[in-house]
Amino acid sequence: MALIENFEVSALTEKSRFVAPFRIHYRKNGVNRTWDGVKAHDGVSILIYNRDRKSFVFVKQFRPVVYYANLRIREGENAASVASAPHTPIGSDGKPIVLPSSLGETLELCAGIIDKADKSLEEIASIELYEECGYRVDPSRLRKITTVSASVGLSGSVATVFYTEVGNSDLDPSAGGGNPDEGEVIEVVYWPVTSTTFFLISNPPPASPLNLSIFYAIVNGIGFELFIPSRYNGINRTVDGVKSHSDVSILIYNQDRKSLVLVKQLRPVVYYVQLQNISNGDNPPEDFGYTLELCAGIVDKPDLSLEEIAAAEVHEECGYRVDPSRLNKFSTVITNERLTAASGCIYYLEVGDNDLDSAAGGGNADDGECIEVVYWPIDRIDELLTLTETKTHVSDITVLAVLWFQLHILPSL
Repeated sequence: MALIENFEVSALTEKSRFVAPFRIHYRKNGVNRTWDGVKAHDGVSILIYNRDRKSFVFVKQFRPVVYYANLRIREGENAASVASAPHTPIGSDGKPIVLPSSLGETLELCAGIIDKADKSLEEIASIELYEECGYRVDPSRLRKITTVSASVGLSGSVATVFYTEVGNSDLDPSAGGGNPDEGEVIEVVYWPVTSTTFFLISNPPPASPLNLSIFYAIVNGIGFELFIPSRYNGINRTVDGVKSHSDVSILIYNQDRKSLVLVKQLRPVVYYVQLQNISNGDNPPEDFGYTLELCAGIVDKPDLSLEEIAAAEVHEECGYRVDPSRLNKFSTVITNERLTAASGCIYYLEVGDNDLDSAAGGGNADDGECIEVVYWPIDRIDELLTLTETKTHVSDITVLAVLWFQLHILPSL
């Protein structure tokens, strides 16, 4: 177990290399609106399969923002609060709280940010694979699995996921473990393929929280910037992050229509990110900035349970009136272990047309929401999982939930 020392948190007062907060003002359907977001790097992730060991190759590392999230919980911070200024959590004895480093460690795919303008995505992924896991792999051996929009309400960054197969002969014993210049200390974890369904059904999640990319790769806010200096295994490190709400997401299946119930809405931060890829003079394509998502909402009501918050979102966004007891939680994930470490609870819900309140749905007008309910037939699920290759952006949690539905629900329908 790593030694964590001098863990301090404060507001970020200088320019960060990794995050930049911004505020968007825009007008939609005649209504002036405002949205806060964070500019962050896009990323690549690689699902690695070692043929000789018959195992997936994951990485385990200490994530300061995950550790900080657990410190805030131990301090007693309400899950619905993000407005309090970033600070070092203090215990009842008046001293900074210290927890085992394992509460900040996550199990992840080999991954990295896109910060090399002269390299292709495959080349960047190949470099990360060698740097973190020690495998020397030519970029041509990487096969793209999917592309998803991550943190659609906060950053709109794009995550590209690759798959590659390796053998023990590809391993360089002198490589791996991360980039020491960046303060990385990475443990390579070999996970037998026979145990991978554990990721999709484990509740509560494994001892080391999982980042979201592991889930979908295996099968196929108002925020404050944070400045977190800490000492990890004797090495001083600094990490920038963003404090944001935890959230709930609901995968809804309408039995009468034999369809998944999804929502489609404009995401200002996705629009902003996409806008930077449009050449001067070009017209944005249809549905520019829109994403296809699960019904979801932030945890911002301290007097309600997560199930009650989820039920309220189902009624507000999709128009179905359901009792919270009908919601079944099937997973809890860390939605962005590098930037926010927000916790996301994912529920499954079956409804019928008789649950529909024709006067509800469409989102909260007071919050500036304008949501379109989309019914997606279950016999077209494969199309949904490949939409990321076209104009429509699908959120990462949506991909995870649909894969779970394919594995656990669809066979019995």
